[in-house]
Amino acid sequence: MPNAFQGFPTVPRLPWDDLYLITTFESFDSMLTASNPAGHVTFSNGSLQLQTHHAPADYAKARLYKAYTAPAPNFGKKRLFRCNCELFASTKPDGKFEIGLSGYSLGLVLGFRQLNGKLLAVCAGPGPEVTVELEDWGAAGFDKYKLLECRFQPGAFAQYYVDGILATTITTSLPTAATEADVFAFLNLVQGALGPNNILYTSYWMFWQEA
Repeated sequence: MPNAFQGFPTVPRLPWDDLYLITTFESFDSMLTASNPAGHVTFSNGSLQLQTHHAPADYAKARLYKAYTAPAPNFGKKRLFRCNCELFASTKPDGKFEIGLSGYSLGLVLGFRQLNGKLLAVCAGPGPEVTVELEDWGAAGFDKYKLLECRFQPGAFAQYYVDGILATTITTSLPTAATEADVFAFLNLVQGALGPNNILYTSYWMFWQEA
């Protein structure tokens, strides 16, 4: 199956040796969720929904956590995630949306962040966090449907795709084999000071790691 990921370097192996996770978010099985009273995580319109509104620092978080032992989750291996999502802000963009890979006790390690109307690529391995602006959605509210994908080659690069097109490549501050890696889907929504209605939907997530 890795050979189907166009242009992503692979080595020959039996496909069942690799680590896969595919979900359409139909239940909270294996999912860790957290929110404060004004934020919530639920299911709506066939999607997982994270929502915050009104108060600064409202938050909603969902993580798919797997304690695999063989093969072990590891940023020392080639990894890939792909998801479809809808990002909605009712008024001027405020707060942040985060989508990607992480570890049980970490924030976003590898993935995407919407902050103040800008879509960013994020890489937060050892060393300073690196961000690259991918799209500017302006100062008004937004309702964006996106196919997001990140392909990771340890010690070499993280490639970020938006709607199937390579948007940027990051080669510094890459996570290593020592980086905690057991969260295969990390979704985080944090309200800012202005208090718009922020919603993050996702209905499909695919994760792959080489054995």
